[in-house]
Amino acid sequence: MKKSITIPNKSPSIRVEKDQEKHTFDIYVNLVFNHPLRQSFTYKVPKELQETIALGHRVITSFGRSGQPMMGYVIKVHQQKPVFKCKEITELCDDLPIFDSRTLELANWLSEYYLCSLGEALAICVPKATQEKPVSLKKVQYLDYLPLNQEQKEAVDCISQSIQQQQFHSYLLFGVTGSGKTEVYKYLAQEVVKLGRQALVLVPEIALTPQTIRRFQSSFGDKIAILHSRLGPKERYANWKLIHTGKVDIILGVRSAIFSPSKRLGIIIIDEEHEQTYKSGDTPRYHARQVAYKIAKLKGIPLVLGSATPSLETLYHGEQKNITVLPLVERHSTHQKQNMILVDMTKEKSKSFISKVLFDKITGCLSRKEQVMIFLNKRGYSPLLICTSCGHTLKCPHCDISLTYHQSRKQMLCHYCGHAHPTITFCPSCESKSISLKGYGTERIEEELRESFVSARISRMDMDSTRKKGAHEKILNDFKDGNIDILIGTQMIAKGLHFPNVTLVGVVLADLSLHIPDFRSSERTFSLLTQISGRAGRGEKQGDVVIQTYLPDNYVIQSVQSQDYYAFYQRELEDRRKFAYPPFSRLIKLLVRGKNEEKVIQKINHLFHLIRSKLTQGIEILGPAPAPLTKINNNFRWQLIIKGRRMKSLQNMACLAQESFGKEKSLYLEIDVDPLSMM
Repeated sequence: MKKSITIPNKSPSIRVEKDQEKHTFDIYVNLVFNHPLRQSFTYKVPKELQETIALGHRVITSFGRSGQPMMGYVIKVHQQKPVFKCKEITELCDDLPIFDSRTLELANWLSEYYLCSLGEALAICVPKATQEKPVSLKKVQYLDYLPLNQEQKEAVDCISQSIQQQQFHSYLLFGVTGSGKTEVYKYLAQEVVKLGRQALVLVPEIALTPQTIRRFQSSFGDKIAILHSRLGPKERYANWKLIHTGKVDIILGVRSAIFSPSKRLGIIIIDEEHEQTYKSGDTPRYHARQVAYKIAKLKGIPLVLGSATPSLETLYHGEQKNITVLPLVERHSTHQKQNMILVDMTKEKSKSFISKVLFDKITGCLSRKEQVMIFLNKRGYSPLLICTSCGHTLKCPHCDISLTYHQSRKQMLCHYCGHAHPTITFCPSCESKSISLKGYGTERIEEELRESFVSARISRMDMDSTRKKGAHEKILNDFKDGNIDILIGTQMIAKGLHFPNVTLVGVVLADLSLHIPDFRSSERTFSLLTQISGRAGRGEKQGDVVIQTYLPDNYVIQSVQSQDYYAFYQRELEDRRKFAYPPFSRLIKLLVRGKNEEKVIQKINHLFHLIRSKLTQGIEILGPAPAPLTKINNNFRWQLIIKGRRMKSLQNMACLAQESFGKEKSLYLEIDVDPLSMM
């Protein structure tokens, strides 16, 4: 007697004819693992799982010679018996498949483009937990949508055509700070939801998430799912499942939310698209904007990028007509521009970190019950401890970097590996007691402001003050509710935040990031200073921005003061064209790291000679050279850059290096496609 068994959720489905009296066909699966090995492995399916196993399941099985249990991803189910003896899978992790053929297609693209294994690509596309913990949003009172001005309405109408036609197209919402980009996002999301689809909205920082949630929740209630790294694994999985089952209309999160499992996605919106945080620092080193472009194209939906300071590459593609640029130049507040004040700190006679101009402006704001934001993109108390007798500086023993003094912890800390060193009272080199702290961070600015403005309510927002869960939201809520007069912060406070009572922004050490040895340092500095300047004057009162700098004549600082993005863009574009940097070329960075510097140098030189021997026309190699941060966490770092116009040619060269690298356990090769940082 024969019985036909259908194995569910296969793509394509497999039907197995089973003769219960004579024999049973064996079922096999191809698995990939979250491991650099770029191959699949065949495993046998035990009898009790043969009617359940399907493409997209996660399984537990032994892997490697050690036989340690590992999670594997099922990418194929078949009956082809291998010529070798294979192991059996141990158990299923999920009742139902966790990914489908479309996710597998995306993961294959990620693997090919970013030169990682398929298992590493799938690992970032699926949730980490399998147990649920409900996530509840606070009940809010629904608010009406704010009316759109003519520019906003034209932008919504233009993008709506792609939504209605279910057509892929890329748009850049190029809006000055305070022009109401978020309102445009909400109207577009509403259009998508009306058609029974979901909207995905990405923000660059966790700090922005609470405020963005409130804005969308006022229009969409609790039909929102949130995905970011501060959620626990169970919370992330619960929200992932809400998205997967279609129970929410809005998906809101940071970079990793681009892999949310929406089956009826109608639009992808990336706010502050220029931000570096959209680029992953771990394998695969993907950029959420690039992934979003691929997903939008696969699904036939519009991609909307928003920024007041778009990346040079994005605006250049707009000029080349690859992206439709939709300008928003009208601010919502009655004051069209902030009053920009440049302070040349080389002429300041006081030793204070706060100039007289900024001090007087703060005093005036406090007297009028207005709020102040002070920006310094350096945390801690002092970034350098130096012996004034012999010049010795206290460095991290594991990294090639000076330790930063943190007064709140009474320790010297390394911002790269986390090494902590007790505060010293004498020089470890010459034993002199002439120890001096040089420079300043957010802690030291906070101390000086507390001494100068005794009655002011002052708070600080940086990585140190927001380590605890919910700390971001508490600080921002206190500031919104008027319980904080002066908020000091790093880049966490620089973008996307809307506080109508902030009438003064003070920028300390505006030229700090210009000294970073990276061809993008000017762009990052301009963007950051423009973004923080945009926090002032967002209500009905005039906003002042005081920019303190030691380089007042630098074209970046001058462009920020004049609020002229295009002047900066044209100057920077010419420099990029001259040296053939993006957008006039593509880059792949190969970085070799290891604890033995001699072996690292030997290996990077081997890769250099290998690639040079296979070099094709139009490809250039920069290096090899030590990375600007030569040593991190006891690992020496050397790198080379492959540069050219055709990405496929660069990828071929990188694959050559990857395949020849070998299995040297003491060395590791990092491949960064389209790197944003040369550090």
